[in-house]
Amino acid sequence: MKKITAAIIFTIIPVIGICQSQYSARISIDMAQIGVSPSEELWVATTSGDLWHTDKIGSLWKCSLHRNSEFMWNDSYDQITVFPDNTIIISGRIREKNQISKDVVLRSEDGGKTWEKIKFGKDAWLYFACNTDDGSVWASGSSQFIYSTTDFGKTWTQIEKPYPVRYTRLLSGATSPDGSVQLFGTNDGQLYITKDNSTTFTQLPTPHYQGKYKYPNIDTKRTNTAREIAKIRIHGDRYLLSQDGLTFITMSNRIDWQPLKDTYDYEITEGGNLYVVAKDGSVRLYDKDFRQVWSSAEKMLQLPKSITCRNESLFAICMDRVYKINPNEFVTSELFTDDYAIGTGLQKYYPYDQRKLTYKGNTYTYDRKDLLRKDSRNGKWYRFLTPGFNIGNVVVWDDDLLIADKSLSAYYKADIENRTITRYVLPDNIIDMSNNPAVRFTMETAAPESSHVAISKIICQSKKSPHIGACFHTSPKISFVTFKRSL
Repeated sequence: MKKITAAIIFTIIPVIGICQSQYSARISIDMAQIGVSPSEELWVATTSGDLWHTDKIGSLWKCSLHRNSEFMWNDSYDQITVFPDNTIIISGRIREKNQISKDVVLRSEDGGKTWEKIKFGKDAWLYFACNTDDGSVWASGSSQFIYSTTDFGKTWTQIEKPYPVRYTRLLSGATSPDGSVQLFGTNDGQLYITKDNSTTFTQLPTPHYQGKYKYPNIDTKRTNTAREIAKIRIHGDRYLLSQDGLTFITMSNRIDWQPLKDTYDYEITEGGNLYVVAKDGSVRLYDKDFRQVWSSAEKMLQLPKSITCRNESLFAICMDRVYKINPNEFVTSELFTDDYAIGTGLQKYYPYDQRKLTYKGNTYTYDRKDLLRKDSRNGKWYRFLTPGFNIGNVVVWDDDLLIADKSLSAYYKADIENRTITRYVLPDNIIDMSNNPAVRFTMETAAPESSHVAISKIICQSKKSPHIGACFHTSPKISFVTFKRSL
């Protein structure tokens, strides 16, 4: 059987961050909010109930609060607020141990070293929180009420909802830097403003109300959450708003919403400037008068889960990396931890064993980005090779170790000695049936327990001998079939 190998060699150099060994486990973030202290310590609060922390971008991360700890009880962290004095408030769906009511927030006065639970009011899942630097916070969620504090979360006041509709919920909010104005958006497309600390409210027209886009927005396929006000920000004498997956901007003294095109997310700095993340991952910066002053040449590799600003820089948390961006820097670092070993802790549910194989005396498996090898001395997995793309499958074929990308459309041969890969082209015919016709061909598919990877068993029996193969695949496509001829 003839193999065709591309002439271009792609050399892979695993990128290991500061203090990050090849044994450090990757962290994968799903839904999360990022907070940054004045000294640029980073905090990431997840909806799965974990709180990650690192001293600076590029350093290892530690899980400060864990979903299975005695202090926590299957909580969801939907918002993290980091004040300039290093007071931190975490809100969301948070309960006392073995209690049903969701009526507490987490608060730390020492930069996350110790935590306490503070009751804020009635049972509520808090969806959002907006704040000023002097200790004021406004939050709301499933109970419809607004909860406010002026002393960095020590005590809270319950404020009546601004609308009469029973099933309406406040979904988003924003405040001016001095706390004189707050905006609140609802799940059904209402927008309210208050200028007297939520004593009275005035309803404002929205982009949907003004007919600024076709409803529902089919382009973003958000018909299940149509009209919702997902985000609001106050930018000087302008308001920004996200509705039905689209972003709009208007002057505050005359509400006439105009689309802010090519916008994925946005955030306001302490100095009143505006960062905009475009849908292609590039970043734009606008001054206080909404004049564009900078655009990044580089792009984020992944669109962020959430963003925030500190020290006039934009910080963004993505699925497996964090960014710090400003006109002078475009820094990124992948997320690693030594809190648990690869294949244990939060990664224990990954199907490492179902994927493992033996090649030239060593055991290999793979994760999203890494070809992993087991250390024969201590039995631990370590990152052996990082090819620069998400791996879809790894198999041994014709005494070569082959790697497929996630799309299962590109294949590479691994050079174990040099830790590099070369492009590989599969032969047109995996089995030559011209002189050995098939008499039976069957396929069986099953999903192992605790695994999202389907296993296909393929049996192709010819007149002379059977060929049996098995492959792992994460899509309807089959990545590789490794055939072994029975003797």
